[in-house]
Amino acid sequence: MIFGFVLLNDWSARDNPAMGISALGRSSQALRDLDQPWIVTCEALEPFACTERRAGSDAAAYLRQARPNNYDLALDVGCARAMSGGSAICRTNFKYMYWSSVQQLMHHASSGCA
Repeated sequence: MIFGFVLLNDWSARDNPAMGISALGRSSQALRDLDQPWIVTCEALEPFACTERRAGSDAAAYLRQARPNNYDLALDVGCARAMSGGSAICRTNFKYMYWSSVQQLMHHASSGCA
């Protein structure tokens, strides 16, 4: 079950391998990188629900979806620079995810992971 979503700015230690931080260190660093610690619930995202980009007919039976589980949400990444307005790096939409969050969770759980 997915309760909600949060945006994460993950500028963790893997960007600088020389730091040699353990996996646990990277996880705790990622938690410190939360720009906006707000959880957006699935219920709040319901008006933005849309069908996945692909029909899912080629997916394993346990990954087929009966209802829309992707969301039509614009996502922008930019770089803010001192003394300038910054620049756009990437623009996309969450609806283009190949696998929905529900499918990703189902696949992860199918391996026996709690």
